[in-house]
Amino acid sequence: MRLAQRAQVVLLAAEGRQNEEIAARVGIGRVAVARWRKRFVEQRLKGIEKDAPGGGR
Repeated sequence: MRLAQRAQVVLLAAEGRQNEEIAARVGIGRVAVARWRKRFVEQRLKGIEKDAPGGGR
């Protein structure tokens, strides 16, 4: 499910949508949208496939 959300973020961004709109449509925070967009730009598909190491508590 996470990968599907991330892919949706990328696709909506490709349509020219703003982070606030993407966040509302996908159901995640604006900061998360910005993070996944940035990771996709930097690493392409590999950047959105998995969580970054060291996340969590």
